[in-house]
Amino acid sequence: MRASGAVHDPARASRAGGGANGGQGDRKPRLGLLGGTFDPPHNAHLQMARSALAAGLVDEVVVIPAGDPWQKIPDTPAADRLAMTRLAFHDEPYCIVDDLEVRRQGPTYAFDTVATMHSPHLQLRYIIGSDTLALLPTWHRIEELVRMCSFLVVERPGAFVIAPDVDGLRFEVVPGSESADASTSIREQIPRTRQRPAEVPLTVWEYIVTHGLYGVRHA
Repeated sequence: MRASGAVHDPARASRAGGGANGGQGDRKPRLGLLGGTFDPPHNAHLQMARSALAAGLVDEVVVIPAGDPWQKIPDTPAADRLAMTRLAFHDEPYCIVDDLEVRRQGPTYAFDTVATMHSPHLQLRYIIGSDTLALLPTWHRIEELVRMCSFLVVERPGAFVIAPDVDGLRFEVVPGSESADASTSIREQIPRTRQRPAEVPLTVWEYIVTHGLYGVRHA
């Protein structure tokens, strides 16, 4: 993982080497955007980034924790979620954790993030799970968003891939993992068992314990 912020330089993204998939020639660099609350980050999040990279559909993945997600209320402050996300993705090749949504004031919208990162020198591909695909019509300014980026839909267990009614939507389906664990079930499990869920990386769990998150008290 490289330091956050570098992704906004299209020239850097265009340099020789081409990220995870080698040289690019005249092709525009393909940047995957993985947004979310990351409350907490877990292995399914890591697998989404890995799946997009392994499929050869992106050269790098920018992981973007939401500052103030408008469709849900986080259990944990943005600063903690950002710190945990950096720990989770620290050793993931071709992944960058960016804090632009945490720094931005007001509700977090994917539209604003994509508009900020949009460049004629890049191909932006927003990574979502197949369980999120049906919700795209509810996203803020979705008709404009789909003109700036395409979507990579990572298969999730039990979630069928059905194209929603959004004019201009472009998406590709990416094989995913068998894990169906979501942050909600993990948050419910932690105070009940006081043990690290299998889907939570060890470094993230250590942060949770140290900072007393999700009802865990530091000994």
